[in-house]
Amino acid sequence: MTAENLLGEPERVVRNLIANTKRGSSKDSMNMVQHDVKVGRPTEVGGYLNGLLVRKGREANVPTPMNEAIVALHERMERGELPWDISNLDLVPKL
Repeated sequence: MTAENLLGEPERVVRNLIANTKRGSSKDSMNMVQHDVKVGRPTEVGGYLNGLLVRKGREANVPTPMNEAIVALHERMERGELPWDISNLDLVPKL
């Protein structure tokens, strides 16, 4: 990916990240989050990656609405309330 892929509307950036995750890899490859989901392990998205940004933002009184939305969505998928599907991005509020 290039820096240009990370610029612009958040939804476009996320879709670029997802689309580029598989480029150059085999058809059945998966990233670490996908592997954790497959074997039923908690992922680092809520607790460490985006979750850390949310917690640090709260400590510093800096709003992190996109990260909060991602954590909430990811937690719902981990609990089995939502399927693991890109269509869930439609549930993230437009900021």
